[in-house]
Amino acid sequence: RDYSQMYNELLQISQDYPDIVDLFSLGPSTCKTYYLQGMQNYINYQHEIWCLKLSDNPTVEENEANVFFASTIHAREPISLEVNMHILYHLLENYGNDADISYYINNTQIWFIPLMNPDGHKMVIDRISIMHRKNLRDNNNDQTPISNQDGVDLNRNFGYVYGSNGTSSNPTSDTYRGPYAWSELESSYARDLIQARRFSVGVTYHSYGQWVLYPLGHLPGACSLDHEIMGNLATQMALTIPRISGTGHYTPAQAVDFGYTCQGTMGDWGYAEERVFAYTIELASSFI
Repeated sequence: RDYSQMYNELLQISQDYPDIVDLFSLGPSTCKTYYLQGMQNYINYQHEIWCLKLSDNPTVEENEANVFFASTIHAREPISLEVNMHILYHLLENYGNDADISYYINNTQIWFIPLMNPDGHKMVIDRISIMHRKNLRDNNNDQTPISNQDGVDLNRNFGYVYGSNGTSSNPTSDTYRGPYAWSELESSYARDLIQARRFSVGVTYHSYGQWVLYPLGHLPGACSLDHEIMGNLATQMALTIPRISGTGHYTPAQAVDFGYTCQGTMGDWGYAEERVFAYTIELASSFI
């Protein structure tokens, strides 16, 4: 899907399921903000960060558990958007028919952010820069979106132990963390949504590796207070996802054991500061 396809589907869903869906924008993307400031080179990047709430009373804040599914924080991982939308459709189409799914929707507030990084995603889907990872912050101030110097790695921009480990201060790097924590609109929108209510659990989809990861992941040897229970849940989750390469199922692991450590991630921030059981699922066996 490109942005327009996703947006039109979300609009259709909101019309088809008005009793259980509330669709709204968390705010404009970085590039849309540039366009609104008069930078005409961003005319084709007028994106919003869309969020859909799924619940039996979607416009009411109920005293129920909150869960989020987020994806495409990294632009070159478009399968994450596809999986997020698949889960949304699965819940919608089985509501009223499947007892478990009906129970979840009636007793939980479920939030979907399918496309956290629409500007970067456009670079990939339009094949302008198919391995682009970051958003499109105008690092070199040339007022054009097509530059290898542009962008911040949104998954290094969150405010918990924001810093150097597994990140870069070089704007041309794929892991450029930004000029300061929360410098990016897109990461700030996720923060504001999560801080506005008590979330119990969240899943952020990435690619690749076929892993189910749980916090913490910022420093070697780091371990959370809920290490054992999060690990047990990760194991149960992994056993439900068959590998598409090789045999068996996805691999559960603490994020520090994924192969590298990094600071300023959504998962570590979500757990350490908001106590969300924040899982990262690394889908498939390649970026694209």
